[in-house]
Amino acid sequence: MPKLIAFLTFGYLLSNTAVHSQVALPDSIYYRLATTYLEDKGSVSTRSLIYNGVEHVGYFRGIKGTAYLETDQMVSASVKYDQLWYKLPMLYDLLTDQVIIKHFDGLYNVALINDKIDQFFFNGRSFRNFRLDPFDEKLISGYHEELYSGNAISVFVKRKKILKEQSTAHGMEREFISINRFYLLIDSVFHPVKSKSDLLALMGDKKKAIASYIRKNKLKFSNGRELSILMASKKYDEIP
Repeated sequence: MPKLIAFLTFGYLLSNTAVHSQVALPDSIYYRLATTYLEDKGSVSTRSLIYNGVEHVGYFRGIKGTAYLETDQMVSASVKYDQLWYKLPMLYDLLTDQVIIKHFDGLYNVALINDKIDQFFFNGRSFRNFRLDPFDEKLISGYHEELYSGNAISVFVKRKKILKEQSTAHGMEREFISINRFYLLIDSVFHPVKSKSDLLALMGDKKKAIASYIRKNKLKFSNGRELSILMASKKYDEIP
């Protein structure tokens, strides 16, 4: 059973109020100064505030694919954890929806506490943690990648992996399968988009122009949904 890692100072409390997930992205100057300070100046005592959570043991190497985003190797990233920015190598586990870092002693990996994370940047990609009403079925709680942030529309995707198991003549085969769910944020409301018809239904008086743009550029939602949604959304923003 995974063990709880507790490297907090004795008097530190875990009850800090979580900031709402839809905060604005940090000012670039503040963000750079904050991460530089934490990376270069933070002592082990200060930095240990982030090293609390459950030990992450990883996965059996016989499983096809990877449970992580892009790679199973640690990537330099930045995470806003418990109101502080940290710059350090990490993994993003899409099976458990957890951010993974290496403990400062280098002996094992730690899964950070999701409720303490507001957002993180991974290999140039931006992810935000949405904590939602459990009765709101429009958007799944957890980390969502922000693909596009425009004036009138934004595009988010919830990336997830599942473990598929299949019995064969050679034994049990296991494989990580990717599942992506896309959302458009229009007028502060999230809308799931699974098809071209879903997208066009949200375009209002721009529907005809967007439909024409989709045909002209031969956008295919069946085998290129992410690119199609992204291009159509950017076009939506361009139309007055």
